[in-house]
Amino acid sequence: MIITIPYNWCKGLGTQISVISAIADSKYTTIKFLEKTHEYKNFKFFVEYYNLDLEIVLDKPTDDDQQIFFDDFSKLFSPYVNKDTDYKNNKYICISMYQDLTQCLYDSEIIQYPYNKMYTIDQYSKIFEVARQNGYDVITMDSKDITIPEKLELLSNCRAVIGYEGGIAHLCHTLGLPFIMLPWRALNTKHPSLLELLHLDKKTYFLKSLKELLWMDTEEFSNILEQLDNNNGNNTLIGTRFNKEEWKAHELPINSDEYKFFPRHNKLGGIYNI
Repeated sequence: MIITIPYNWCKGLGTQISVISAIADSKYTTIKFLEKTHEYKNFKFFVEYYNLDLEIVLDKPTDDDQQIFFDDFSKLFSPYVNKDTDYKNNKYICISMYQDLTQCLYDSEIIQYPYNKMYTIDQYSKIFEVARQNGYDVITMDSKDITIPEKLELLSNCRAVIGYEGGIAHLCHTLGLPFIMLPWRALNTKHPSLLELLHLDKKTYFLKSLKELLWMDTEEFSNILEQLDNNNGNNTLIGTRFNKEEWKAHELPINSDEYKFFPRHNKLGGIYNI
């Protein structure tokens, strides 16, 4: 069966991973693109890298196309595509920083999206100190110019990643790599656990504040990594049941076509009964 990605579907890395994860777990076997975009090229790469039983094709539109404009919440019923890595003896901590949004490095008062996900250069330097004090060298990932294969190569050397909510976090989930997530500095939504909802992953630790990380001693930091190694992250929404009314009340954007796409089960245990 074929699912078609419509024209002008331009999404970030996290959404791309979420969508291909959802489709890989569905009844569809072919993803049809109508234009040769970065997303098309990335999906071709994902199929090979994660050894997915999917075909990615480029073709003209037809009247029979089933087009869905997938968005950030498309993966809520599905596990991530995965390629587990042997990371436990690695000597690096990756800090996922700011993706070229350099303005936020010098002005902590900027709280509109996406700047509210980032921190200042002084705060990142303290996160750097935490990693070094715990015996790890540091890799930074802070440029959009790094290709996905290059990002995966860097992550293959890492014991864990500390960073913001975004594509690198989703990439880590596919690798089974522990992720310590920095909280947004401002969260403009009715849903207080939006970060957890976007990342239904058992190897992610959601910090309550930056201070929580900076005040950790070596034993506490090591214990958190061990918890994540054992799939004991602190996502409170895994196993939570939502109904359609609750979903709407939280003003989480999802279109009717996506509703029809979702299966009526959830292998990970996040959102039910949509």
